[in-house]
Amino acid sequence: MSEVAGLNISKIIKTGGDVSGAGELERLELVTPNADGSQRRTPIALEGKAQWRAVVSHVGADEYWLAGRVKGNAVLECARCLEPTVQPIEARLESLLQYNAKVQHPRREVQEDGEEIIVFGDPSLDLSGLLAEAFSIELPEVVLHSPDCKGLCVACGTNLNHLPAGTCAANRADCPQLTTPATNSSNPFAGLKELFKD
Repeated sequence: MSEVAGLNISKIIKTGGDVSGAGELERLELVTPNADGSQRRTPIALEGKAQWRAVVSHVGADEYWLAGRVKGNAVLECARCLEPTVQPIEARLESLLQYNAKVQHPRREVQEDGEEIIVFGDPSLDLSGLLAEAFSIELPEVVLHSPDCKGLCVACGTNLNHLPAGTCAANRADCPQLTTPATNSSNPFAGLKELFKD
């Protein structure tokens, strides 16, 4: 098991053809550059491992075509109750690569026709960041752990899915979280309770 999705394409740089690889990743991390030149790494929560597969093919001169897939189970927050929710994700990765032995670190460049290309100098490619980026693009903005999720009590934050009746006392304007003196002092919205008295 490797933490890196690696492909060594030194053979096809010399002779052409293609190179393929596959494996599993215990984690996916989005890597974004900071203004000071450092990198910020943002992990993507997973249940289990992510599986990846990729092929790099020589397409002419110093150019190569990268095609791959990554799939796994992302752990996201339910938009209503904030419970961890597993969402299966499958993403495709396609990119044009250009080999330049003088390049120390891979970088993205935009060609005259507007097409983006990844320029690299080390034939040992680490695809981990590209796979994580493709995976993250497929993450839904909103996910529910269940279509009938009841969410949280707007007054005290109780998860309504865990209550037998499915409703909180707050819906009757006597939420125990707001009427308990110890809670009133720590709840920034406790004072609003007075506005809704009959």
